[in-house]
Amino acid sequence: MLGWLISNIFLYGRLSYDDIVKGLNDVDELCKSRKLRLEVTIVGCAAIILQYKDKYAGTTRDVDISVHSDDLTRSHIADMSKLIAKKYGWDEDWLNYCFDSFCVQLHSKKLSVLKNLSDSGHGLFADVVEEEQLLALKCDALRDLPGKHDYEDAIFLMCVTEIVSREDLLENMKK
Repeated sequence: MLGWLISNIFLYGRLSYDDIVKGLNDVDELCKSRKLRLEVTIVGCAAIILQYKDKYAGTTRDVDISVHSDDLTRSHIADMSKLIAKKYGWDEDWLNYCFDSFCVQLHSKKLSVLKNLSDSGHGLFADVVEEEQLLALKCDALRDLPGKHDYEDAIFLMCVTEIVSREDLLENMKK
């Protein structure tokens, strides 16, 4: 009974590792079927979940992305997000493409969990933001609208990166 309560009330609308991968693979299939190319960098909690599946047991409300494609409008992405949300019963805004306004330049690395790409050049091309920059973004989020998950994410990333002071974080960001 307690397990049902947790999964159906407290985690309602939360995306797990499997949900994120499933949703991103569906975005990939939609892009291919529409002959579109979507290049993104995944940031936020989804980036942590995808990189640390075995060490991080968290879930997320959405998948924050920074879009690097010129041929896709926000309405294209919103349309795909809504189609996939309807298929799985998720919030329509599970794919948050509004992250671009918060960042100047993201340092990213390849993401191996997606089945990625056809030879046609169409589909989803996804990277994840590097841990050190993600930690800086989480710390920045703590200044404005701190949420409990931001604290937990920042502490997890401090352990992973072994960055434990503001000075260490600033020095690492210069590299």
